[in-house]
Amino acid sequence: MEDQKVWEVIEPAIEMAVDVRKDKKMLKSDFYNMRMKEDESMDQYAGRLSAMSVKYSNLGGTLDDAALVKKLFDTVPEHFITVIAGIEQFFDLSKLAFKEAVDQLKVFEERTLRPIGGATIDGQLLLNQEELEARQKKAVGEGSGKGKSPDTSARG
Repeated sequence: MEDQKVWEVIEPAIEMAVDVRKDKKMLKSDFYNMRMKEDESMDQYAGRLSAMSVKYSNLGGTLDDAALVKKLFDTVPEHFITVIAGIEQFFDLSKLAFKEAVDQLKVFEERTLRPIGGATIDGQLLLNQEELEARQKKAVGEGSGKGKSPDTSARG
């Protein structure tokens, strides 16, 4: 009879341990299959990876920075490959913080997502000197009347 009471106490703990193992296995599978989507920002993807790390730690596991950095570098779109190569060349990846890796990729992302023809600040287009001069020449050429027949109907 006492064995049955002991079992009633132990059984829920065993079932919970089995559930935790199943959850960990499923979470590992989700982590393994996780990839950054083409239309996803670096912040969004880093947030998903961080959330996965938190879920895993809630189940008693750990995803350290090295594992997160490796996952990040292995699963971002191809256009990040050049910046990743630079980071790998200049940083010790075993000591690189996940946040630092994300920040490096965000800088690259922000630079490559600038609109063609200049950057914008508060919705205003910024041009470099060469672009400004080209626009001015174009505007002068269009306003000079070249190629247009003069409008004589307004003359009196």
